[in-house]
Amino acid sequence: MKFKGSNVLNFTNLLLEFSDKFDFTPEEIVVILMINHLKSQSDEIITAEMLVDKTHMTKARIDEILVSLYKKQYLEYDLTGKTVGVKLDNLEKLLYKEFEKSLFQADEMEQNKEEIAAKTAIYEALEDLMQRSLTNLEINRVEDWLSNTTDYAVIINSIKDAKNKKQKNIYSVDQILIRKLREMDSQGNEIKK
Repeated sequence: MKFKGSNVLNFTNLLLEFSDKFDFTPEEIVVILMINHLKSQSDEIITAEMLVDKTHMTKARIDEILVSLYKKQYLEYDLTGKTVGVKLDNLEKLLYKEFEKSLFQADEMEQNKEEIAAKTAIYEALEDLMQRSLTNLEINRVEDWLSNTTDYAVIINSIKDAKNKKQKNIYSVDQILIRKLREMDSQGNEIKK
């Protein structure tokens, strides 16, 4: 898969790119895209009635689609307000995980499962630290770390240190990692001061 441009990681692009990996009907894709669009326009709870107005589908058809998406665990119901709303948090996570998988070549996956598990742990730790999905720039920065550092534990420890210091950005992790690498010798042993 080839990704060009700076909006690679937006929900719509990922949905369209990986739609073949999920069992969506065309109408489900329309509803998913509309939910995402409405979410991007407002913090308002997205209801079935809003989807009926925007998609011109019947209420019964919208309800069938929402139930289908719920059963497939792509959609969750939002019960926080006075009205029942819908959200796509789980589908978003699944799409980003699919994107992460696509970053690794099939051969690499077969050759070194431990390395892939470590890379995945780094991406997940960063997403946990930042409480959001990574941007293109952040993914590129992580790829730089991975290509320049063979000890993944140092990267994970740098992320943990940033979290302990409540520094929730890639720049802080980068600075901590640089400091840690300077304190190590060529064999990966800490240099005693």
